[in-house]
Amino acid sequence: MFGLFVVYGVRSLGLSAPILGLIFMIGSIGSGIAAMLSAQAVRRIGLGPTIVWPGILGSVFFVLAPLAHRSTAVPFLLVGVVGASALGMLFNVNQLTLRQAITPARLQGRMNAIVRFMYWGPQVVGFALGGVLASTIGLRGAIWVGVAGSTVAMVPLAFSSERRIEKLPRPAEAAEPLLPEPPAVLGAADA
Repeated sequence: MFGLFVVYGVRSLGLSAPILGLIFMIGSIGSGIAAMLSAQAVRRIGLGPTIVWPGILGSVFFVLAPLAHRSTAVPFLLVGVVGASALGMLFNVNQLTLRQAITPARLQGRMNAIVRFMYWGPQVVGFALGGVLASTIGLRGAIWVGVAGSTVAMVPLAFSSERRIEKLPRPAEAAEPLLPEPPAVLGAADA
């Protein structure tokens, strides 16, 4: 969906590059505001709900893109991008914080490498499939498939135990030492 967004905006909705850039710029303000309000959201509704519900609802905001037409393109895309970026930021800040809190320091690099690979690796295939879909069913249809796919991918969060996490768990290091205890050395007095 993201690989097609600019092409869709220009070809299907008749927007110029500067207008699309302005929509993305204003939309990113939602991310900044959400990042500033993240701690407040966690205190108010809990860590798990601040991860789960913004994750699901943020992807739903993208439904405004395929619903937009030339006459409604700017307001629909603006609301969609602001909403998706704000909720996406709430999701990302808090899921990343949770992952880092529950992962021992010695495994942080591996955990982050695996997660980055899982997030960014499949995008290459997604971009190619998006192009195939767009040439087969059209840009709007491909955007609909992207919206549905991104939303369906987040729905399992609603049924996960993560939604019941109220606050950040104790750091993993507190529960598990970084290095094993050295073996005891028996001295002459102990023998």
